[in-house]
Amino acid sequence: MRKILTICLLLVAVQVVRAIDARQVFNEFKEARNAEYVSVPRFLMRLGMMFADEDKDSAEAERLMHSIHSMKVLDLEKCSSGVKQRFMKRIDALNEDRYETLVRVNDEQDKVRILIREEKELIKEILIVCSSPEDCALIQFKGNFKESDIDALVKQAENQGKE
Repeated sequence: MRKILTICLLLVAVQVVRAIDARQVFNEFKEARNAEYVSVPRFLMRLGMMFADEDKDSAEAERLMHSIHSMKVLDLEKCSSGVKQRFMKRIDALNEDRYETLVRVNDEQDKVRILIREEKELIKEILIVCSSPEDCALIQFKGNFKESDIDALVKQAENQGKE
């Protein structure tokens, strides 16, 4: 009985160590050779909104922009294939208890995943992961997003695509 309990505790410990979040991925790969990393804090997001177009068709987009607290972009296009492979393994190890897959698209060798992290009724984090043999990228938006705001933005993008 004691051995079984010890094995169970070890399995739980391994799962906790393996579970990672986006912050850990950014911290691990932003310093990789030839990696490009940009972090836009809340202050700069607000400053950028002052220069956005005032278009009545973009009311949903503007509401969504007000919901964004920060944005990070990690581009590994110029990194070695070993770094890209390690990156994809780390992305696959993202804590499934914490992130939910919203969209998964596989087109030949190109793959896109959109993951979200929710708390109560709000989406707190959106991750967009793009990968192909030539490029890997991770984009993170943090804020307080409503599902309805994101749905409206998707509909607006679809309408613009039809024009």
